[in-house]
Amino acid sequence: MKKNISSHFSDLATFYPKGTVIFLAGSPIQGLHLLCQGKAKLFRYEEDGKEIILKLAAPGEVLGYR
Repeated sequence: MKKNISSHFSDLATFYPKGTVIFLAGSPIQGLHLLCQGKAKLFRYEEDGKEIILKLAAPGEVLGYR
């Protein structure tokens, strides 16, 4: 994705610090999220507490839909 994608959405953008949970699986959809920079880890926990990574999202990917 081009470096300037963030500038097109800068007035709509929300920046999250590393480690922030943006949404939880099964929660009501609040909209779509376009990842402009950085990475996002989509994961779930197994019953024993083990984290299972479902996907590592990269810039340009849309998140938060079913």
